[in-house]
Amino acid sequence: MDHGQSERRTIPEGATGESTRAERPAAPSKILAYRMGFAVAAAAMAERIGLVAYLNTHLDWDARQCKVSPGTRLLALIIAIMVDPRALYRLEEFYHDQDCAVLFGAERHAADFNDDAIGRALLKLFESQCGQIYSGICRQAVDRRALPATTSAHVDTTSVTFQGAYAHPDAGARPLRGYNKDGHPESVQLVTGLVTRDDGVPWSVDVMDGNTSDATWTAMVFQQMGLTLPDVLRAQVLFVADSKMVSEATVEDCCAANIAFVSRLPNTFGLERQTKETVRTAGQWDADRPVSGDRRTRYRVCEIPGVIGQAAVRFVVVHSSALAAKAQHWEETQTVREAQALDQQIAHWGLQRFACADDAQHAWQTWQATKAVAQGLWAIEGTILEEDTPEGPQWRVQATRAETPRADRIAAERFRRSTFILVSNDPRRSARDLLTAYKRQYVNEQDHAMVKGPLQVVPLYLKDTKKITAYVYCVYLALLLWRSMQAVMRQNQARLGFTLPYPNGALQPAPTTKRLKEILHPIQVIQWHESTGEIHRYRSDLSLVQRQALVLLGMNSDRFTQIPSG
Repeated sequence: MDHGQSERRTIPEGATGESTRAERPAAPSKILAYRMGFAVAAAAMAERIGLVAYLNTHLDWDARQCKVSPGTRLLALIIAIMVDPRALYRLEEFYHDQDCAVLFGAERHAADFNDDAIGRALLKLFESQCGQIYSGICRQAVDRRALPATTSAHVDTTSVTFQGAYAHPDAGARPLRGYNKDGHPESVQLVTGLVTRDDGVPWSVDVMDGNTSDATWTAMVFQQMGLTLPDVLRAQVLFVADSKMVSEATVEDCCAANIAFVSRLPNTFGLERQTKETVRTAGQWDADRPVSGDRRTRYRVCEIPGVIGQAAVRFVVVHSSALAAKAQHWEETQTVREAQALDQQIAHWGLQRFACADDAQHAWQTWQATKAVAQGLWAIEGTILEEDTPEGPQWRVQATRAETPRADRIAAERFRRSTFILVSNDPRRSARDLLTAYKRQYVNEQDHAMVKGPLQVVPLYLKDTKKITAYVYCVYLALLLWRSMQAVMRQNQARLGFTLPYPNGALQPAPTTKRLKEILHPIQVIQWHESTGEIHRYRSDLSLVQRQALVLLGMNSDRFTQIPSG
């Protein structure tokens, strides 16, 4: 059986749940057991953030013509993505091994979630402004779970790879070839742009054509934030983005809209080399120490004012011990590599002859102007010599390489490779606070990894780009539930003082939804069918670790046998 898939079996010993064996009917006609602990936990979290109600309120549908609401159908897809991602045509098969009434309410059955029903729900989601609905659900989730206010928002993109050929209608994101971050340039893709809170809970997501560039989307995001971001958040939230964000237009727009940001100055900017050289010769550095969350690397920072376009910004030059170690290795290998290459070229010069001194001088000056020599680590000297030959006088270049490399260039290059530059317009945070916020960019990268791992986009067998677009939004709704469960557990961990154990018994520094899934998966919901047609439900006994997991999640164990309303 696949990991995460439920199963039906004879009732196990000790499966008393909240009832005793004496309370059970004496003569069942059928007993079924469903392994669905994590599915129930996901459904419970969806109830607490009001996912189905929000969808049903904002989607265009007629309750008189729908047996099952589109919100419930989309929740069924989201839970399946979280428990056991599979193609849409196999979704009904998945719910044959679940107690659908416990997950979605009375009178719900696996047949309600066939691929046609899910496909129609996806179309309704697409037709109702997917991006706005997603952002609204994210805000509601944060409010209902009383998550702490975020101090930073992290902006990044990734690619979702597809196989096959797709039509290109006007509606929906188009699978196209573009820069593929999965290493599959031969495949078509969609590009997703994600904004997350500092705890990894999503803020918003955009699903776009496969050839959308990072710079284009990032500029669009900051432009939208300038129009819609409330003043209270402008004063509170620092937006963190990678170097694709840095352009004159985007920086000027952020400054004009009072949106605080921090990003990395691209190495391709001439301003980058100039700023580093200024700091190397006259910079005032703070103490060398690690930042929160990265104890292995030590950093020191130096700040100077700067200008990008017409906007005044802060440049924070960061020296990293990890980059310094790489720079030292580069120095040891590059000096030898350049010396060997120069020696070969010098030997070639010794064999080359010219008809006149001017030709020899011109060739020598041309070679000296090449990047390898003019910006190299070794100094080269040359002399034009005249030689008498049977054919008449000829000239050659006698070149020599210095015995030691240029110390000034090595020092400058070592410093350049040991540092990076952050650019920000935030007047409130210190330079080290900006560095700490930037180093938390991994929370966005972890969310992208989650979408490509446990919540992976499985083979869809869909051709309609509208359904494909809506499906990818559902994957990110699954990410919202996944991250919300983790944020709630960590919030309760800080309050209660305990966490979840690894399988080997060691304690997790912070509880994760991945481990929660492993712990709750074995919990069984047992149906006791009477001959009269009445059904009683029980759950299997809970271990101590399972009870601890439910406490961290803030979930009552009675939920495993309750039938939700609606």
